[in-house]
Amino acid sequence: MLLNEWYEESAQSAPDKATVILADSDERITLKELNDRSNQLANYFRSIGLSLGDCIAILMENNIQYPEIVRAALRAGLYYTSVNHY
Repeated sequence: MLLNEWYEESAQSAPDKATVILADSDERITLKELNDRSNQLANYFRSIGLSLGDCIAILMENNIQYPEIVRAALRAGLYYTSVNHY
């Protein structure tokens, strides 16, 4: 089973289960929220002309949206590189 398939199945079978929890703030994202948000962002990536095999760079501080961006890139078939500014 591919990671994308696992996320899809998990979002359907346990949509309210927390999949991301930020330790310092206890902010959480459920499987359903991650699935919905990453799907929306993957569609945005496609709408601006990114296509299978294209690359994006992610530069951001520790943030609850990071997993959404990574998941969206994977859904859209993009390669991603995380860049640290420290």
